[in-house]
Amino acid sequence: MGAIVVLVHGFNVDDPERTVGGIATDLRHRGHEVHKFCYGNAGFLDVRVANPNIAHALLSQIRSIQRLAPGRDIIPIGHSNGCAIIHKAAELQQEFLFNRCIYISPAIDRKAELPDLISRCDVMHNEGDNTVWWSKWLPFHPWGDMGQKGYRGIDVRYNNHDCSDVISGHSDWFKPDKRGFTVGKVDELLVLN
Repeated sequence: MGAIVVLVHGFNVDDPERTVGGIATDLRHRGHEVHKFCYGNAGFLDVRVANPNIAHALLSQIRSIQRLAPGRDIIPIGHSNGCAIIHKAAELQQEFLFNRCIYISPAIDRKAELPDLISRCDVMHNEGDNTVWWSKWLPFHPWGDMGQKGYRGIDVRYNNHDCSDVISGHSDWFKPDKRGFTVGKVDELLVLN
């Protein structure tokens, strides 16, 4: 039996199917149960103010999934700001809802510590991701350049996966010619215990 996955898209996305939502069908074909968390086309100001509320909504969806599948692990997978939402949700969870996550080109500070209830976080990054580079300069904002540099700290629960040899760019993961690589890598990480 595959993993239960919740896909969380980034900000300013009109169609999540063109980003992380586009790997749902392929993951289902590999035996995983896939849910999508869609919070709409939120702009920069929206996410700056609303990410905590969006994170609460994500926890609500995960809680509902957990009630339908008690005892099974749920693994959120985010892209860009979706990773920041997952990270915030991990900080906010008061009961155990998830303890693993996968970040694809995360718009998170490269030294961000993992919340206590998280036991493993896989970070898929690439040096060509210049979109997250500028976000490290935003004052009082959790965004950063982890999507370009990977995690750069001492927390052993993070696992970096530099995909620069195949991927170059923030959303390159989801282009038709790269999607197979992305799905294969995510599938490989999902089956880890």
